Amino acid sequence: MIFLSLLRLDPLSRRVQTELSRSYEMHRTLCHAFPNLTGDEWTAARVLFRADGNNSGRLQLLVQSKYEPDWNAFSNHLKGARYLLAPPQVKEWQPQFRAGQTLRFRLLANPTFRPKKDDGSDGERRGLYREAERLDWLLRQSTRCGFALPLTQMTLRRNGEPLTFRGRPHDELTLDLPTCQVIDLSDGQRFPLSDRKIQFSAARFDGVLQVADVELFRHALENGIGPAKGFGFGLLSIAPIESKD
Repeated sequence: MIFLSLLRLDPLSRRVQTELSRSYEMHRTLCHAFPNLTGDEWTAARVLFRADGNNSGRLQLLVQSKYEPDWNAFSNHLKGARYLLAPPQVKEWQPQFRAGQTLRFRLLANPTFRPKKDDGSDGERRGLYREAERLDWLLRQSTRCGFALPLTQMTLRRNGEPLTFRGRPHDELTLDLPTCQVIDLSDGQRFPLSDRKIQFSAARFDGVLQVADVELFRHALENGIGPAKGFGFGLLSIAPIESKD
């Protein structure tokens, strides 16, 4: 069982505006919807979130958790400050899938990789910013997470400029990459966290997937995909494909 919450954010709230640009602060604010949890319980709650705009121009926050949120405690913490335009909507969901099932999906992710050092160990995590690299990252995730994606062959060439793919130089590279929309939401900057720096490569993927392994897919949906989940990445949203009949 997981809980899905929809929060309509007040776009004129200074706190909302700040937290949209500093998503870890939004994560800390959401913690108040899960009061009195121990460290282990908070980890088990697996709270995922994503800020989205919709077609009507509304700003909304999607929150997914394995524990039921207490939005009254959340509101009490805000002490009347502007944040929400309406009470949160919450529904329970027991994910059930079947192999071969086709679904629409949306994923805001932080595509990264770790280049190998000379000694064979993993280097510092780096962001992926080229569309082909991000699609390749999504393909790798799909294999681990139990779903398949429609593929299109793509050939990358130097065209006079150095061609670097996942940290390695190439003259030409032919790849089978997922067919889906990729929206770049990253400014390529580095954001400080404690005494180190983390690089965010924010990309939103919208497309169609097919469930390949039911258990792996359910685990990915419940626990998120990719790194930096505390910064608003990793929430996989799915919806049935409407029949044209």
